[in-house]
Amino acid sequence: MREYKVVVLGSGGVGKSALTVQFVTGSFIEKYDPTIEDFYRKEIEVDSSPSVLEILDTAGTEQFASMRDLYIKNGQGFILVYSLVNQQSFQDIKPMRDQIIRVKRYERVPMILVGNKVDLEGEREVSFGEGKALAEEWSCPFMETSAKNKASVDELFAEIVRQMNRRPPKNKQKKKKSEKKKIIVLEMWLFSACTFRPVLVVAYFLSVSAVGRCPAPAAGTGEESFGEERSLPAWERGARAGSPAGARVRSRPRGHAWSRAPRRPSRGSLCKVGWSCRGVQPGELHI
Repeated sequence: MREYKVVVLGSGGVGKSALTVQFVTGSFIEKYDPTIEDFYRKEIEVDSSPSVLEILDTAGTEQFASMRDLYIKNGQGFILVYSLVNQQSFQDIKPMRDQIIRVKRYERVPMILVGNKVDLEGEREVSFGEGKALAEEWSCPFMETSAKNKASVDELFAEIVRQMNRRPPKNKQKKKKSEKKKIIVLEMWLFSACTFRPVLVVAYFLSVSAVGRCPAPAAGTGEESFGEERSLPAWERGARAGSPAGARVRSRPRGHAWSRAPRRPSRGSLCKVGWSCRGVQPGELHI
C-alpha cells in the first residue's frame, strides 16, 4: 500500500480545512477557525489500488507564510484552493504556485487548481472560464467544489492521487539530470578546445620562431654532414662566431646532448675526429 503526502494551500477563509474535514470525516465545519497546521490520514482506493493519504492542512494567513517552504519541500501533491466568491483569493494563488515550482525545481509538479464554495453561485466573483484558463496555463486539472454540499470532494482527492501516480520515478529524474550534466561538460570541453587550443598552437610557433636556429646544410662532395638542426642561445652563437678555426668551443653544461659546435672547418685547418669530411682523413689539412 503506497503512501502519499498531500499539501492543501490557499488564502485564509477559502475552505481548505472544510474540504479536508469533509473528505476525512464526512462532516462540514460551519464555524471558521484559522488553521495553523493540521494533519490528517485516511485510506483511499483509487482505480482498484489502495493508498494512504497523509493530508497537511496549512495556514492561509500571511503571518505563517514563511512555513510554506518546509511544507512544499516535504509534499508530493498539492491542492491549490481559492474561493469563487473572493477575487483576491484567486490572485493570491498564483504566487503560491510559483513558490512550489521554485522549491521543487521542476515544472511538472502534481497539483490541482480548485475553486471552492460553488454552492454560493449567486455571489460568484471568479468565473469558471478564468479558473479553467489558469489551469490550462499551468497544465494541471481544474475542479469546482463545495465543502458544504460535498460536491466533487471525493473526486478531488482521488484525482490528486492519479496525478502523483503519473509523476515519473525519481531515478528517471536523476538520470535526466546526469545526462544534462554530461552534455554541459561536453559543450564546455568543445568550447575550450575550439577557443584556446588554436591560441596555444599559434603561441607555440611564435615562440619557436623567436629563438635563433642553426641551419643544417645538406651533405655533398667536399661538404660535411652536420646532423640534425640545433637551436643555439645568443651567448652560444656569439662564442662560436668569435672563436678561431679549429679551436674547441665552450661546451654546454652537463646533461646536454652535444658539447662541440657543429661548424664548418676553414682552409688550412686540421681535420678533427668530430667532423665528417668527404675524402679527408683525420689529421690532414683542409685545402
